[in-house]
Amino acid sequence: MSFTPSGRRWPIGLQAGLAISIPVAVGALAGNTGLGLQASMGAFTALYGTRLAPLDRVRLLPLVALGFVASVACGVLFSVTAVTSVLGLILVGSAAVVLCQGFRVGPPGPLMFVLSYGAATLVAAPREHGGAGLDGGRLVLLVAAGCALAYALVAVALLVPSVARRRGEATPARRVLAGFTLAGEARIVTVRLLVAVAATGLVSLPLGTHRGYWITSAAVAILGAGAGRRITATRAVHRVLGTLVGSALVLVVALISPAGLVLALLLGLLQFGVELLVTRHYALALVLITPLAITVGTAAAGVSPDTVLGERIVDTLLGTAIAVLALVALPGRRTATPAA
Repeated sequence: MSFTPSGRRWPIGLQAGLAISIPVAVGALAGNTGLGLQASMGAFTALYGTRLAPLDRVRLLPLVALGFVASVACGVLFSVTAVTSVLGLILVGSAAVVLCQGFRVGPPGPLMFVLSYGAATLVAAPREHGGAGLDGGRLVLLVAAGCALAYALVAVALLVPSVARRRGEATPARRVLAGFTLAGEARIVTVRLLVAVAATGLVSLPLGTHRGYWITSAAVAILGAGAGRRITATRAVHRVLGTLVGSALVLVVALISPAGLVLALLLGLLQFGVELLVTRHYALALVLITPLAITVGTAAAGVSPDTVLGERIVDTLLGTAIAVLALVALPGRRTATPAA
């Protein structure tokens, strides 16, 4: 097992961990953990721009937050039926792919926007279509508040002079968003992703509202690794193995059935661990990502995580298979650096 060298990740992990745990803790203290879990979806904002200088990251994140609010709003809007939810999944997933690739947003790319859309459909869809039937308008407001909190946690670090002076990648946010372009490897990755988003959406149509986004997210996570076949194939293997091992942790979480402040602490620790591992070893990171994503998505909708575990494993395998088919059918360069 080899690890990729990585810089200091604990400050990023701390920001992301607090961004997801604070809303849940506040909700628990207010007597409604479910609302806190819905707001915690805005914590995804803190996952972006981590390679940039802190000041440039602060400039980028409002646009990322806007994207999450829009994705959740679309999830609510399209959650009326299974057909409309899949249509929305394809539209939102495609838009996220094109914008993230064209503006070089960087990891985790379109993945989290797909997950946000899917979680929103699960929360807002009518019960007869597999959803929780909860208030969609309130969900959008709660996610917006969660995004604002995540942004504040990142921005407050600029009060520390040493952090404010820290340098990041050679390409700062003002150049990342300077212009839209799809060329070279970005074009190859975009085409593969668009094909996979459409294919996974159509495959998920007979499976129900709560299945499609997980299939699509698996394919997007794999194909977003880069244009090279080797790195993409490696990501596919990591995705499957990490999900399978992480599923055991889902069962442990379901057995413990954490609630309130204990749940808030658990989610924060999982997110902290993910950020420490995700740039070092993707499979190990997925061991933590799997229980984190399943717990947040299901708990926000009032569903026990163990009830969907089998479906999530099957959906991961379906998404992986579609990603591999897209990789084979749409060849690109043999070597590439990660694109998303």
